[in-house]
Parts: sequence; C-alpha cells; structure tokens
Amino acid sequence: MGEIIPVNAESSKETKKKFSAANALDLNLSSLSEMGPDSNGAVWLKISLDQVYVLEKIVWLTNQGTPRLTWTWSNSDFSCDSLGIGCASFSLIISIESGAAPANLNSISERRYGDIIKFQRTDGVDKIFVFEIAIIGKRGEIII
Repeated sequence: MGEIIPVNAESSKETKKKFSAANALDLNLSSLSEMGPDSNGAVWLKISLDQVYVLEKIVWLTNQGTPRLTWTWSNSDFSCDSLGIGCASFSLIISIESGAAPANLNSISERRYGDIIKFQRTDGVDKIFVFEIAIIGKRGEIII
C-alpha cells in the first residue's frame, strides 16, 4: 500500500482562480480548493488517477494535516469517519473511466477499484473547501 499521486482534479465550479481544484492535489497544506455549484446546482470535486487502482483509503486533510474525513475500505464498501463536518454531507463515488476495467469485477468489488474519485456535497450547502486529498491504494492484480 502506498499513496497514489493523482494526475488531475476538476470541480463543479471554481469560485476564484487562486482556489483551483488542482490545489487539492499539490501536496501543499497552505493552498485551498473551493468549489461552488455547477449549472445543475451540484457541488463536486473529481480526481483522476493514471490507471485503475485497488483503493484502500481516501483522506480529506485539514490545513494542519489532520484527517477531516476518512473513507476506509471494509468488507464490501467504504466506511467514513469524520472530524467536525459529518460524513453524511458528502457522497464518495468511485468509478472507472479509462476503459481499462477488469472483466471479472462484481458489484461489490467494483466499488473498490477505480481511476476516478468524486466527492459530491449532499447536504444542500453550496460550497466545498479542500486543502489536500490523500489516496492510499495499490496497483496490481485484481483479486476478488
């Protein structure tokens, strides 16, 4: 297991250029990403990886480097722990966009494999603030 370095981030709508979605991936706790609603009113942050990974943990860090939200794979789904803002305020969506999906994934295991990680606000608040996202997982064989 190791930290996966994402290749890209995009968001529903950047509130200001200096608060770019890419700031969530720059390994700098002093920079901030801020997202507002898209034309449909949805607020989200989408992170792209360079290939499909077996995802184990996704951590949303504060500007002090402490976990704000942590999603950890357990048995058949990701469970969430939070500091402050609740897990119920966000949905975590893992998907495979690259077309490189292994053919032998079942409905449970496919939620663990992906090259796209998307956070979407679900509580009606129209902003997301992110200092840094850390993604833990591994490359390798798909074991089901």
